[in-house]
Amino acid sequence: MKKIRLSLLALIAMVGLATGVIYGANDVHAQSAEDEKYQTVIQGDSDSSIFKAGQSVQITGTVNGDVYVAGQDVIISGDVKGDVLGAAQTLTVSGKVEGNIRVAAQTTVISGTINGSVSNASQTFVLNNSGSIKKDAVIFAQSATIDGTSSRDVFSYSQNLVLNGTISRNLTYDSDTSFVRSSSSVINGSIFKKQVVNKHTSSKVATSTIVSGIIGTIIYAVIAFVIIMLVAGLLIPKWLENVTDRAFPMPWKAALVGLVTNIVTPVILGCIFITIIGVPLALLFLLVWAFILVMSFTYGAYYIGRLIFRNNKNRLLNSVTGGVILSVLLIIPIVNIISWIVIASLGTGVQILSFAKNSPYKK
Repeated sequence: MKKIRLSLLALIAMVGLATGVIYGANDVHAQSAEDEKYQTVIQGDSDSSIFKAGQSVQITGTVNGDVYVAGQDVIISGDVKGDVLGAAQTLTVSGKVEGNIRVAAQTTVISGTINGSVSNASQTFVLNNSGSIKKDAVIFAQSATIDGTSSRDVFSYSQNLVLNGTISRNLTYDSDTSFVRSSSSVINGSIFKKQVVNKHTSSKVATSTIVSGIIGTIIYAVIAFVIIMLVAGLLIPKWLENVTDRAFPMPWKAALVGLVTNIVTPVILGCIFITIIGVPLALLFLLVWAFILVMSFTYGAYYIGRLIFRNNKNRLLNSVTGGVILSVLLIIPIVNIISWIVIASLGTGVQILSFAKNSPYKK
C-alpha cells in the first residue's frame, strides 16, 4: 500500500511539473541540459515564475512567483514567494519558501523555512535542525528523519521514522513503521498509530467475501428459477405440455430449428437496424426474440422433467424437477456452456415448431 501511495504522489508531482513547464514555455527560454550542464539563478529578483530543467539547478536569488524545477541535483538557497514543485534525484531547500512544496525525489533535504505545507515522495527525507515547516507535512518515504520543527501536523508513511525535533501538533504514522524517538524530541499534540491491515489477511478476507457473494448469488438464482418453474407448473401446465410435445418425436429437429433461429436472428436484426427506418421494427423483433430465449429455459426445464418421469402425468412434479436439474447444470463450469446452448436451441425450436403447427395462417 505504501508503494502505491508513494508512486501515486510521485506521479502527481511529475505530471504537475510537466504541466508547469509546458505552460511557461512561452514566457521563459528553455535551457536544455545538453546546452548547459549547470544552470543558476544567482542575482537580482525574478518577477515571474521560474521554469528550470537541467542536470544541476541552483536557485539563489529571489523568485516572486512559483518555481517549477527538474534535475539531477536541485538546490534552492534563495527566497521563493510562491510554491515549489520539483522532481530530482537530490533536492535541497536551504532558503525560504512562502508557499507550499510538492516534491518527488530520491533524497529530499530541508534546512530552510517553509511557510506553507510539504508533500514529499522520496526514498529519504530529512528535515534538518535548522529547518522548519509552518503547516502540515505529508511524508512518503522509505526513511524519514525530523530534526527540525513542524508547527502543525505530520503524517508519515515511512518504513523508518526518526524524531529528534519538535512537532507542535499531532503525529500520525503507520503501525508497521519503525519509529525511533529521542529524549530531546517534543510532540505537543497526540500520537496516532494507524493500523495497517496485513496484506495476506486482507487478501483472504477479500477472497472469502467474493466466494461468499458468488455462492449466495448461485443459491439465489437456483431458488428463483425453481420458483419460476413452480409457478409455471401451476399456471400453464397444459401450455408447457403442448409446446414440449414438439420435442418428443424428433428432439434433434427442434434443437436444429432453434440453433438456426438463434444464429440467423441477430444477423437479420443487424441488417434492419442499418436501414435506420426499420429501427422500430427491429426493436420489436428484438423484444420478441428475447422473450423466446427466456421462455426456452422454462420449456427446456419442463422437457427435462418429462424425460425423467416419462410415465408420470404430474405436470407440477415435472416442472419443479426439471427446474432443479437445469439449475444445477447451469452452475457447473463448461457443462453450463453446453447446457445453455442445448437448452436455448431446444427451447427456441419447440416454440417455433409449436407456433408453426398452431399458426392461424396455416392452410
